[in-house]
Amino acid sequence: MRTTVTLDRDLEQILRDTAARTRKPFKRVLNETLRMALEGRQRTGAQAPFHVQARPIGLRTGFDPAGFNRLADDLEAEAFLEQCQRKTTAPDEEIHTTDLDFGRFPRVRSVNPLTT
Repeated sequence: MRTTVTLDRDLEQILRDTAARTRKPFKRVLNETLRMALEGRQRTGAQAPFHVQARPIGLRTGFDPAGFNRLADDLEAEAFLEQCQRKTTAPDEEIHTTDLDFGRFPRVRSVNPLTT
């Protein structure tokens, strides 16, 4: 059905932006928006809520899941140091970083660029 409706400028712009973003025709965006408002549902109201099914991760006793992150950090730092040693013949390296982990390595001097 064809009808004439006078929209506020800001509302028209919101509808046009939505149509451009979703790549839908203006008429379809207007109809969907009116339908949702008149039915009293929200955009995501038509979908069922998402629930996470938790399950045990099966770690053996004595394994600390947080320790895996420390291990990954250590391996990353060692790989970085090896790369630095291959690139330079200087005995010491100066690294500009906010990461405090590099303080554990004697040949690396870490400088925090935010404090200097």
